[in-house]
Amino acid sequence: MTELVVTKIGPIGHITLNRPQAINALTLPMILGIHSALDQWRDDDGILAVVIDGAGPKGFCAGGDIRSIHAARHNPEFGYDIFKAEYTLNYKIHSFPKPYLAFMHGATMGGGVGVSIYGSHRIVCESTKFAMPECAIGLFPDIGANWFFNAMPGQLGRWLALTGHAINAADCLFAGVATDYIPHALWPKLLGDLSKISDPEQIEAILSQYRTQLPEPGILAYKHSWIEDHFSYADLRSIIHHLPHTDHAMISRQYLQKNSPTSMALCFEAMRRAKGQNLRQVLMTDLLLSQQCLRRPEFYEGVRAAVIDKDRSPRWSPPQIDEVEASVIHGFFDPIPGINCDVFPQ
Repeated sequence: MTELVVTKIGPIGHITLNRPQAINALTLPMILGIHSALDQWRDDDGILAVVIDGAGPKGFCAGGDIRSIHAARHNPEFGYDIFKAEYTLNYKIHSFPKPYLAFMHGATMGGGVGVSIYGSHRIVCESTKFAMPECAIGLFPDIGANWFFNAMPGQLGRWLALTGHAINAADCLFAGVATDYIPHALWPKLLGDLSKISDPEQIEAILSQYRTQLPEPGILAYKHSWIEDHFSYADLRSIIHHLPHTDHAMISRQYLQKNSPTSMALCFEAMRRAKGQNLRQVLMTDLLLSQQCLRRPEFYEGVRAAVIDKDRSPRWSPPQIDEVEASVIHGFFDPIPGINCDVFPQ
């Protein structure tokens, strides 16, 4: 089965992620295939817009193919190649000169966020579950996440980054992740209408005909002030230690307790450093941090527990946030000899 289906539907360049058995997790060939399609369509006057979606009922894309990265843990070149290809694709989508519409059903996480959130139109539906859960696998929220997390209201981005909490369509609209809510059953007809456009300016009018009222509220509208109160501390230890033992805080506490303490500390520091930076700068840092993570055991332990042995019991080292040394976290930001992170066009 072809992992990536690239077709043209009239004036629409159509990309379908086609690994439904793996919730369309991105492999290196898939990433390179999207690069190639966008490069071709950028200069094709017959292509007026791009649509990307995912096959199968479970989701648009659950992230990158971390199993293959784990299998290639003794091959640092593969680790560099796949992250470089992924992050440069994120930047290419961000700077793509034509409308880019991402249809984000079901699980939209990690690498799936990277190939959707930088598009001009991000369409969600009743099944959408958006999350950046990298701290649960010993990594960090990458794909430039600190750029859009820092742009969210108050401490919302920090809460999403540290916990990895999944949010629904209403929350995605509230946070600026999504631009449109359209029920999933209408997507085939919507795509058919888009395939008849003769001018990109017609896209907005078409979308306006399909937008409907959200079927369920999100949690952020009423939880936003609570997040602001409890995630505004200047350091991570204070956030964790001051989180109240209440029902309202229970889910956040559960996420923070299961995540890698080192990953959360790295996430917190990376987000702090990313304030005021542009996407290019954030992605350059992400490329460096990804390579630092691949040179340490935490990520491989997280992947082992999540997708290899599936025991969901990672043995983090150190196991507590109080044991994470600041010098270790700062060391992640030290350049790695021979690793070029300046790979994004100016």
